[in-house]
Amino acid sequence: MRARSRFNGLLKAVLSCALSCALARPETASEGQLKAAFLYHFTKFVEWPAESSALPPDDTISVCTLGNDTLRSALDESLRDKKVRNHGLVIKHLKNSQLASSCNVLFVSNSESKKLTEILENAAPGNVLTVGDSPGFTKRGGCIEFIVDSNRIHFVVNLGAARKAGLRISSELLSLADSVEK
Repeated sequence: MRARSRFNGLLKAVLSCALSCALARPETASEGQLKAAFLYHFTKFVEWPAESSALPPDDTISVCTLGNDTLRSALDESLRDKKVRNHGLVIKHLKNSQLASSCNVLFVSNSESKKLTEILENAAPGNVLTVGDSPGFTKRGGCIEFIVDSNRIHFVVNLGAARKAGLRISSELLSLADSVEK
């Protein structure tokens, strides 16, 4: 039990440091690069259902984008050749939300906020971690919402939406969120 407690403490420190380090130099990193770093670290602290075909062993984790956003090129650059728990990362840029359920992580740009209900409905059959930056994203059913304030990126978690998607978000990640909606 003591070893697990130390491990959890170390894990929290590593995640906190990684995210803080990514955010510490906003003058050298673009908003897209910072969001890409967050998405990468989110994949480390989310568990997809074992019985689901959403994340087969030794397969890839699909990180998808939907909408117009500078995040696209940042993801292509920064996540190329990265791995999370023996899973390679594949970046996909969707033209519409019909393939949303085939993603493991779906970033929905603010440009798609008028279609958010349809997008979340299309993602629902899969075990998709939905992340967005439109105001009220989590209130409308998304899992994680980015908030940019004073050149810093924060995030809010909708735990109910994550559970509905069959996802388990680690307590370490939840402890770093500005707020957690149940």
